[in-house]
Amino acid sequence: GVANFVGILYELEEYFEDVINFTNRLGSATDTANDIFLNVVGALTTIVIASMYVASLQRKKSH
Repeated sequence: GVANFVGILYELEEYFEDVINFTNRLGSATDTANDIFLNVVGALTTIVIASMYVASLQRKKSH
């Protein structure tokens, strides 16, 4: 979803910076795959924490 979209935008920024400035920020395909994988891990972690928080708020309201 949103996390992957933002991650892909960042990868594109790295690519264009490499093209324009002749740098090597993009790295290898493995680096890009790791970045996208960690985007997914971060998004899932956020979903789990947010779900737990909302559930705790709902439990407090019901008491």
